[in-house]
Amino acid sequence: MQETALGLVAPWHILLFAFGTAVVQAFDGPAPEALLPDLIAAKNMMSAVSLNSWALNGAILIGPALAALLIPGIGIAGVFGLNALSFGAVLVALRLLRAKGGGVPIGSAKHNLIEGLSYVAQHPTMLAVVLMTATVSLLGRSYGQLMPVFARDFLGLDASGMSILYTVAGLGTCTSAAVFVFLRDPRCKGLIAVGGAMGFAVALALFAVSRALWISEILLFLAGAALVIFSTSATTLLQKLAPRELRGRIMSVNTIAWQGLEYVGVLVIGALATVWTAPPVVVGAAVAMGIAVIAIATFRREITTVE
Repeated sequence: MQETALGLVAPWHILLFAFGTAVVQAFDGPAPEALLPDLIAAKNMMSAVSLNSWALNGAILIGPALAALLIPGIGIAGVFGLNALSFGAVLVALRLLRAKGGGVPIGSAKHNLIEGLSYVAQHPTMLAVVLMTATVSLLGRSYGQLMPVFARDFLGLDASGMSILYTVAGLGTCTSAAVFVFLRDPRCKGLIAVGGAMGFAVALALFAVSRALWISEILLFLAGAALVIFSTSATTLLQKLAPRELRGRIMSVNTIAWQGLEYVGVLVIGALATVWTAPPVVVGAAVAMGIAVIAIATFRREITTVE
Protein backbone atom coordinates (compact mmCIF):
# COMPACT_ATOMS: atom_id res chain seq x y z
CA MET A 1 0.00 0.00 0.00
CA GLN A 2 0.99 3.57 -0.54
CA GLU A 3 0.35 6.23 2.08
CA THR A 4 -0.84 9.51 0.61
CA ALA A 5 -2.39 12.71 1.88
CA LEU A 6 -5.72 11.30 0.81
CA GLY A 7 -5.38 8.08 2.76
CA LEU A 8 -4.39 4.48 2.03
CA VAL A 9 -4.52 3.53 -1.64
CA ALA A 10 -3.85 -0.05 -2.68
CA PRO A 11 -2.07 -0.52 -6.03
CA TRP A 12 -4.67 -3.04 -7.15
CA HIS A 13 -7.37 -0.42 -6.57
CA ILE A 14 -5.58 1.88 -9.00
CA LEU A 15 -5.18 -0.91 -11.57
CA LEU A 16 -8.84 -1.90 -11.22
CA PHE A 17 -9.94 1.71 -11.65
CA ALA A 18 -7.71 2.14 -14.71
CA PHE A 19 -8.99 -1.09 -16.27
CA GLY A 20 -12.60 -0.15 -15.64
CA THR A 21 -12.06 3.29 -17.14
CA ALA A 22 -10.44 1.78 -20.23
CA VAL A 23 -13.34 -0.66 -20.72
CA VAL A 24 -15.93 2.09 -20.39
CA GLN A 25 -14.08 4.35 -22.83
CA ALA A 26 -13.70 1.51 -25.31
CA PHE A 27 -17.49 1.27 -25.61
CA ASP A 28 -18.51 4.83 -24.76
CA GLY A 29 -15.93 6.66 -26.89
CA PRO A 30 -16.95 5.55 -30.40
CA ALA A 31 -20.69 5.25 -29.70
CA PRO A 32 -21.59 8.95 -29.23
CA GLU A 33 -19.37 9.95 -32.15
CA ALA A 34 -21.08 7.43 -34.41
CA LEU A 35 -24.52 8.50 -33.19
CA LEU A 36 -23.99 12.24 -33.59
CA PRO A 37 -24.67 12.49 -37.36
CA ASP A 38 -28.04 10.77 -36.82
CA LEU A 39 -29.09 13.46 -34.33
CA ILE A 40 -28.19 16.70 -36.12
CA ALA A 41 -27.96 18.24 -39.58
CA ALA A 42 -24.67 17.84 -41.45
CA LYS A 43 -24.08 21.61 -41.50
CA ASN A 44 -24.08 21.64 -37.68
CA MET A 45 -21.65 18.73 -37.33
CA MET A 46 -18.57 20.72 -36.36
CA SER A 47 -20.54 22.84 -33.90
CA ALA A 48 -21.85 19.69 -32.24
CA VAL A 49 -18.40 18.11 -32.02
CA SER A 50 -17.02 21.36 -30.60
CA LEU A 51 -19.83 21.60 -28.07
CA ASN A 52 -19.10 18.06 -26.93
CA SER A 53 -15.41 18.95 -26.61
CA TRP A 54 -16.29 22.10 -24.69
CA ALA A 55 -18.47 20.13 -22.28
CA LEU A 56 -15.73 17.55 -21.73
CA ASN A 57 -12.95 20.06 -21.14
CA GLY A 58 -15.21 22.28 -19.07
CA ALA A 59 -15.93 19.32 -16.83
CA ILE A 60 -12.20 18.65 -16.52
CA LEU A 61 -11.73 22.22 -15.30
CA ILE A 62 -14.74 22.41 -13.00
CA GLY A 63 -14.73 18.84 -11.67
CA PRO A 64 -11.44 18.90 -9.74
CA ALA A 65 -12.27 22.29 -8.22
CA LEU A 66 -15.68 21.03 -7.09
CA ALA A 67 -14.14 17.83 -5.72
CA ALA A 68 -11.60 19.86 -3.73
CA LEU A 69 -14.47 21.69 -2.04
CA LEU A 70 -16.43 18.51 -1.26
CA ILE A 71 -13.66 16.12 -0.13
CA PRO A 72 -13.17 17.72 3.33
CA GLY A 73 -16.86 17.29 4.06
CA ILE A 74 -17.84 13.96 2.49
CA GLY A 75 -14.48 12.32 1.69
CA ILE A 76 -13.21 10.74 -1.50
CA ALA A 77 -15.75 7.91 -1.41
CA GLY A 78 -18.57 10.43 -1.10
CA VAL A 79 -17.29 12.40 -4.09
CA PHE A 80 -17.10 9.25 -6.20
CA GLY A 81 -20.61 8.36 -5.05
CA LEU A 82 -21.95 11.73 -6.18
CA ASN A 83 -20.14 11.31 -9.47
CA ALA A 84 -21.82 7.93 -9.96
CA LEU A 85 -25.24 9.42 -9.17
CA SER A 86 -24.66 12.19 -11.71
CA PHE A 87 -24.68 9.58 -14.46
CA GLY A 88 -28.39 9.18 -13.79
CA ALA A 89 -28.92 12.38 -15.79
CA VAL A 90 -26.93 10.82 -18.65
CA LEU A 91 -29.12 7.71 -18.63
CA VAL A 92 -32.26 9.85 -18.72
CA ALA A 93 -30.88 11.87 -21.64
CA LEU A 94 -30.01 8.68 -23.54
CA ARG A 95 -33.52 7.39 -23.01
CA LEU A 96 -34.94 10.56 -24.55
CA LEU A 97 -32.78 10.42 -27.69
CA ARG A 98 -34.56 9.78 -30.96
CA ALA A 99 -32.01 9.02 -33.68
CA LYS A 100 -33.06 9.00 -37.30
CA GLY A 101 -32.33 6.02 -39.50
CA GLY A 102 -32.84 3.20 -37.00
CA GLY A 103 -30.29 0.62 -35.91
CA VAL A 104 -27.38 -0.77 -37.87
CA PRO A 105 -26.70 -4.55 -37.90
CA ILE A 106 -23.38 -5.50 -36.36
CA GLY A 107 -21.33 -8.68 -36.22
CA SER A 108 -18.63 -9.86 -33.87
CA ALA A 109 -16.20 -7.38 -32.30
CA LYS A 110 -13.27 -8.95 -34.17
CA HIS A 111 -15.06 -8.77 -37.51
CA ASN A 112 -16.14 -5.17 -36.90
CA LEU A 113 -12.64 -4.04 -36.02
CA ILE A 114 -11.13 -5.75 -39.08
CA GLU A 115 -13.82 -4.27 -41.30
CA GLY A 116 -13.21 -0.78 -39.91
CA LEU A 117 -9.44 -1.06 -40.35
CA SER A 118 -9.88 -2.43 -43.86
CA TYR A 119 -12.21 0.38 -44.91
CA VAL A 120 -9.89 3.08 -43.54
CA ALA A 121 -6.87 1.47 -45.24
CA GLN A 122 -8.66 1.44 -48.61
CA HIS A 123 -9.64 5.14 -48.51
CA PRO A 124 -6.54 7.35 -48.67
CA THR A 125 -8.10 10.57 -47.37
CA MET A 126 -9.62 8.84 -44.36
CA LEU A 127 -6.36 6.97 -43.75
CA ALA A 128 -4.44 10.26 -43.81
CA VAL A 129 -6.75 11.73 -41.15
CA VAL A 130 -6.35 8.68 -38.90
CA LEU A 131 -2.57 8.69 -39.37
CA MET A 132 -2.41 12.35 -38.37
CA THR A 133 -4.55 11.59 -35.33
CA ALA A 134 -2.25 8.72 -34.37
CA THR A 135 0.84 10.91 -34.82
CA VAL A 136 -0.49 13.78 -32.70
CA SER A 137 -1.65 11.41 -29.97
CA LEU A 138 1.54 9.33 -29.87
CA LEU A 139 4.05 12.19 -29.97
CA GLY A 140 2.16 15.13 -28.52
CA ARG A 141 -0.50 14.32 -25.95
CA SER A 142 1.90 12.83 -23.40
CA TYR A 143 3.18 16.30 -22.43
CA GLY A 144 0.53 16.53 -19.74
CA GLN A 145 2.09 13.62 -17.85
CA LEU A 146 5.42 15.48 -17.77
CA MET A 147 3.88 18.72 -16.52
CA PRO A 148 5.00 18.13 -12.90
CA VAL A 149 8.60 17.85 -14.12
CA PHE A 150 8.42 21.12 -16.06
CA ALA A 151 6.64 22.87 -13.19
CA ARG A 152 9.08 21.80 -10.47
CA ASP A 153 12.44 21.53 -12.22
CA PHE A 154 12.27 24.22 -14.91
CA LEU A 155 9.69 26.77 -13.76
CA GLY A 156 10.22 26.53 -9.99
CA LEU A 157 6.56 25.91 -9.17
CA ASP A 158 4.92 23.96 -6.38
CA ALA A 159 1.78 21.84 -6.65
CA SER A 160 -0.48 24.91 -6.72
CA GLY A 161 1.57 26.45 -9.51
CA MET A 162 1.42 23.22 -11.47
CA SER A 163 -2.37 23.21 -11.22
CA ILE A 164 -2.35 26.66 -12.81
CA LEU A 165 -0.48 25.27 -15.82
CA TYR A 166 -3.11 22.56 -16.27
CA THR A 167 -5.85 25.14 -15.89
CA VAL A 168 -4.34 27.44 -18.52
CA ALA A 169 -4.10 24.55 -21.00
CA GLY A 170 -7.72 23.64 -20.21
CA LEU A 171 -8.83 27.23 -20.78
CA GLY A 172 -7.19 27.07 -24.20
CA THR A 173 -9.15 23.97 -25.13
CA CYS A 174 -12.42 25.43 -23.87
CA THR A 175 -11.88 28.74 -25.68
CA SER A 176 -11.08 27.03 -28.97
CA ALA A 177 -14.04 24.67 -28.64
CA ALA A 178 -16.37 27.59 -27.87
CA VAL A 179 -15.22 29.43 -31.00
CA PHE A 180 -15.90 26.36 -33.14
CA VAL A 181 -19.44 26.09 -31.74
CA PHE A 182 -20.29 29.41 -33.40
CA LEU A 183 -18.36 28.77 -36.64
CA ARG A 184 -20.93 26.07 -37.55
CA ASP A 185 -19.56 24.61 -40.78
CA PRO A 186 -16.28 26.22 -41.92
CA ARG A 187 -14.79 25.18 -45.24
CA CYS A 188 -11.45 23.38 -45.73
CA LYS A 189 -11.69 21.32 -42.56
CA GLY A 190 -8.72 19.25 -43.69
CA LEU A 191 -6.54 22.36 -43.94
CA ILE A 192 -7.79 23.49 -40.52
CA ALA A 193 -6.84 20.09 -39.06
CA VAL A 194 -3.33 20.30 -40.52
CA GLY A 195 -2.96 23.86 -39.22
CA GLY A 196 -4.13 22.82 -35.77
CA ALA A 197 -1.65 19.95 -35.62
CA MET A 198 1.23 22.19 -36.74
CA GLY A 199 0.24 24.91 -34.28
CA PHE A 200 0.18 22.34 -31.48
CA ALA A 201 3.64 21.06 -32.44
CA VAL A 202 5.15 24.57 -32.50
CA ALA A 203 3.55 25.64 -29.19
CA LEU A 204 4.62 22.39 -27.52
CA ALA A 205 8.24 22.69 -28.68
CA LEU A 206 8.46 26.31 -27.51
CA PHE A 207 6.89 25.43 -24.15
CA ALA A 208 9.53 22.75 -23.60
CA VAL A 209 12.35 25.30 -23.87
CA SER A 210 10.60 28.17 -22.06
CA ARG A 211 11.85 29.14 -18.60
CA ALA A 212 9.58 32.15 -18.08
CA LEU A 213 6.27 31.39 -16.39
CA TRP A 214 4.16 33.90 -18.32
CA ILE A 215 5.54 32.68 -21.66
CA SER A 216 4.90 29.06 -20.65
CA GLU A 217 1.31 29.90 -19.73
CA ILE A 218 0.68 31.58 -23.09
CA LEU A 219 2.19 28.63 -24.95
CA LEU A 220 0.13 26.12 -22.97
CA PHE A 221 -3.02 28.10 -23.75
CA LEU A 222 -2.13 28.05 -27.45
CA ALA A 223 -1.23 24.34 -27.32
CA GLY A 224 -4.57 23.48 -25.75
CA ALA A 225 -6.44 25.60 -28.30
CA ALA A 226 -4.56 24.11 -31.26
CA LEU A 227 -5.12 20.56 -30.02
CA VAL A 228 -8.89 21.08 -29.98
CA ILE A 229 -8.76 22.70 -33.42
CA PHE A 230 -7.09 19.58 -34.74
CA SER A 231 -9.21 17.00 -32.92
CA THR A 232 -12.52 18.73 -33.75
CA SER A 233 -11.67 19.11 -37.43
CA ALA A 234 -10.33 15.56 -37.77
CA THR A 235 -13.32 14.00 -35.99
CA THR A 236 -15.79 16.00 -38.08
CA LEU A 237 -14.03 14.95 -41.28
CA LEU A 238 -14.18 11.26 -40.39
CA GLN A 239 -17.86 11.47 -39.49
CA LYS A 240 -18.68 13.11 -42.82
CA LEU A 241 -16.52 10.75 -44.86
CA ALA A 242 -17.70 7.52 -43.19
CA PRO A 243 -20.78 5.69 -44.53
CA ARG A 244 -23.47 5.35 -41.90
CA GLU A 245 -23.32 1.55 -41.69
CA LEU A 246 -19.57 1.68 -40.93
CA ARG A 247 -19.38 4.89 -38.94
CA GLY A 248 -19.16 3.23 -35.54
CA ARG A 249 -16.34 0.92 -36.68
CA ILE A 250 -14.40 3.76 -38.26
CA MET A 251 -14.78 5.92 -35.16
CA SER A 252 -13.54 2.95 -33.12
CA VAL A 253 -10.38 2.92 -35.24
CA ASN A 254 -10.03 6.63 -34.60
CA THR A 255 -10.52 6.05 -30.87
CA ILE A 256 -7.66 3.56 -30.88
CA ALA A 257 -5.47 6.15 -32.61
CA TRP A 258 -6.54 9.03 -30.37
CA GLN A 259 -6.87 7.43 -26.94
CA GLY A 260 -4.92 4.20 -27.18
CA LEU A 261 -1.73 5.64 -28.65
CA GLU A 262 -1.72 8.45 -26.08
CA TYR A 263 -0.79 5.94 -23.36
CA VAL A 264 1.84 4.34 -25.57
CA GLY A 265 3.29 7.81 -26.03
CA VAL A 266 3.25 8.42 -22.27
CA LEU A 267 5.25 5.22 -21.75
CA VAL A 268 7.80 5.95 -24.50
CA ILE A 269 8.22 9.70 -23.90
CA GLY A 270 8.35 9.18 -20.15
CA ALA A 271 11.04 6.51 -20.46
CA LEU A 272 13.13 8.70 -22.78
CA ALA A 273 12.73 11.67 -20.43
CA THR A 274 14.37 9.70 -17.61
CA VAL A 275 17.45 9.32 -19.82
CA TRP A 276 17.70 12.69 -21.61
CA THR A 277 15.47 14.89 -19.39
CA ALA A 278 12.07 16.18 -20.39
CA PRO A 279 12.79 19.32 -22.51
CA PRO A 280 14.87 17.75 -25.32
CA VAL A 281 12.56 14.73 -25.48
CA VAL A 282 9.42 16.86 -25.78
CA VAL A 283 11.09 19.15 -28.34
CA GLY A 284 12.20 16.12 -30.36
CA ALA A 285 8.72 14.60 -30.21
CA ALA A 286 7.13 17.90 -31.28
CA VAL A 287 9.54 18.27 -34.20
CA ALA A 288 8.92 14.66 -35.28
CA MET A 289 5.17 15.27 -35.03
CA GLY A 290 5.39 18.38 -37.20
CA ILE A 291 7.51 16.61 -39.83
CA ALA A 292 5.13 13.65 -39.91
CA VAL A 293 2.05 15.87 -40.31
CA ILE A 294 3.71 17.82 -43.14
CA ALA A 295 4.70 14.56 -44.82
CA ILE A 296 1.15 13.18 -44.60
CA ALA A 297 -0.37 16.43 -45.92
CA THR A 298 2.19 16.55 -48.74
CA PHE A 299 1.73 12.92 -49.75
CA ARG A 300 -2.08 13.19 -49.62
CA ARG A 301 -2.61 16.73 -50.88
CA GLU A 302 -6.36 16.25 -51.17
CA ILE A 303 -6.66 16.33 -47.40
CA THR A 304 -6.07 20.09 -47.37
CA THR A 305 -9.01 20.69 -49.71
CA VAL A 306 -11.59 18.27 -48.32
CA GLU A 307 -14.59 20.04 -46.84
